[in-house]
Amino acid sequence: MNKEKTIFDYLNNIYYKKGIVYDKKVAPAYLISMWLSHDNKLNDIVNTINEFQFFLPDNLIYQYYYYKVPSGNRFLKWVKKEETDKKIKEKFDTIRKEMCLSKIEMSKFMGFVNVLENNTTKTKKKTKNASSLFL
Repeated sequence: MNKEKTIFDYLNNIYYKKGIVYDKKVAPAYLISMWLSHDNKLNDIVNTINEFQFFLPDNLIYQYYYYKVPSGNRFLKWVKKEETDKKIKEKFDTIRKEMCLSKIEMSKFMGFVNVLENNTTKTKKKTKNASSLFL
């Protein structure tokens, strides 16, 4: 029973050294690099080859990872949305509907709001003492 290989088979091959023959059509080296870069312990290994990513053949990059990445289990931390993210999204959806803005217009509006917030925080940081706040 031959099942089709996926990128996860090739990642497991790198982690557990199973000796699977690499197929760049299934798992391009760039995609493997992206997955490996999510593991903080492997960042040095990924960053070393990253500058050569588009100049070296995929199979050479895969071999580099195969021999450089230490054997063992890898568990990537899955980031979940927090409740505050949901509340903020609901708040902005309400504002967007009240102002009759499209999602694109709302994203531009949010960019403008972020710029304003960044500028006001920068000016607040420049004050050296409490008396300068009242001038």
